[in-house]
Amino acid sequence: HGSALLYDLDRVEVQLGNSLVLGKALPTIGQADLPTLTYSEDFRATRLNILPEIARAIPQGPLDPHAAQTLARDQSLASADLLGQLGLVLSYLHLTRGDPAMSLSAYCNLWLRATSAPLLTQHPLLSALPLGQVVDLFHTIEAALSEQSLAAGCVPERFKSGGPDLSPQKQQCVRGIASRVKSDALLTAVLRFASRFASTYTDPSNTPLAQALAMSWGLWPPAPFLDPAANQGPLEAALRQVLPIDFVVGDLINLYRFLAKERHDREKA
Repeated sequence: HGSALLYDLDRVEVQLGNSLVLGKALPTIGQADLPTLTYSEDFRATRLNILPEIARAIPQGPLDPHAAQTLARDQSLASADLLGQLGLVLSYLHLTRGDPAMSLSAYCNLWLRATSAPLLTQHPLLSALPLGQVVDLFHTIEAALSEQSLAAGCVPERFKSGGPDLSPQKQQCVRGIASRVKSDALLTAVLRFASRFASTYTDPSNTPLAQALAMSWGLWPPAPFLDPAANQGPLEAALRQVLPIDFVVGDLINLYRFLAKERHDREKA
């Protein structure tokens, strides 16, 4: 009498997930059967809004330079399996929070079964990364996978209906964008759009590209426009000032290839 039971619902959810879901066999789909990006559609399309919340709860910083260089050199590390395991860890972090200095392996051993994230607990580089770098790690792996798919042309036909290359007029326009947005901000948005929405996007190929890339501020790095006022207003309105109406979703893969070449040329200079 006179007492009440209080339940930690977040912890109950985590423990139920561990006992009922984790460790179960996952379906295997060959690359020939599914040539588009293959990682968790549920997480990438509906749960990526948790990344800013995680960053507010667990202070985040950039990847350790050695880790970033290793990931850039070793393309085999950028895999759909790794991104899926990271998505699982991020879903847990959203509920449990954590010390930004705690290593990924320590966190996984605390909250997940050992078999649930083997790439994050067994790889010597990844396992040692702290929770304070996990959001940048996710973005890095996501971008690498997206680049692999776009470079190979593994996107739906509606994104490559604009011919073999960008027209000279559009190339000149893209070069002019550099004076209005931060370096590689447009490339980042294109890569994230391709990874998160390309397989579910249904609008026709002549849809204005500004409309497609305005689906979420999460596609863009923080404050991407050099004009501070543009970062405060509606995203699509700001994008229409940068990407004219004749840029359509059918130009997506050509735009990626042009932006990637411009980046490569800058890095060589």
